[in-house]
Amino acid sequence: MNNLSYFFDFFLVVFYVIMAYQDIRYKFISGKFLIIMGFYLISLKIYLEINIFGYVNLKDVLFGIIPGIFIYIISILSDEKIGKGDGIIILLTGVLFGGLTTIFALGISLFVISLFGVTLILLRKYKRNLKIPFIPFFSVGILITEVLL
Repeated sequence: MNNLSYFFDFFLVVFYVIMAYQDIRYKFISGKFLIIMGFYLISLKIYLEINIFGYVNLKDVLFGIIPGIFIYIISILSDEKIGKGDGIIILLTGVLFGGLTTIFALGISLFVISLFGVTLILLRKYKRNLKIPFIPFFSVGILITEVLL
């Protein structure tokens, strides 16, 4: 792994930490920051893949964006019970990590957030209109997936 790969990994961590913080603190994802970082990360990913492998695996990228598109459509149909920003971040994750990692991370994050929800119910902290930020749990899912895969 070269220094640029470490640089890429560092920016991925920074990106997900900032997105998780925004989601927890403001229940909002900054579209400008998402576009700027997304463009930067995708550009760096393409550069790394071309220089390391000699090509970009478009099949994996296309497979990777399906979960994000699906979540984004659910967001629109549910009047944003699931945020559009969540869908866009999942879509971006699909481009950066590929389909398999994104689906595993999504599954793990849904499991972890369900444990959190059950804990809230057992502690009697659950309220009917409680909005739980998803990106922190998705970040945990990505971290666990990257460690396991």
